[in-house]
Amino acid sequence: MASLSHPIVGDAIYSRKHAKHGVDYLLLVSKELQFAHPITREILKFEVPFPKHFADWMTAMDKIDAKEKRR
Repeated sequence: MASLSHPIVGDAIYSRKHAKHGVDYLLLVSKELQFAHPITREILKFEVPFPKHFADWMTAMDKIDAKEKRR
C-alpha cells in the first residue's frame, strides 16, 4: 500500500507517520468480503461492522480533521 502512496496506519516499516498516530498495531480491517463459491460459482458476500477499536480511531481522526479545517 505504501508503494501506492497509501501506507497502512500503524505500519512501523512503511508508514512515515507511524509515530504521529500513536498506534502500535496495524489499522487494517476487512469490512466486506466477496467471492465466487469454487463449485457452484454462487457469489458469496459477507459484511460486518468495523471493529470498535477501528471505529473509535476513525472518529478521533474525524475530530482532528474538523479542528484543522476550522483553523
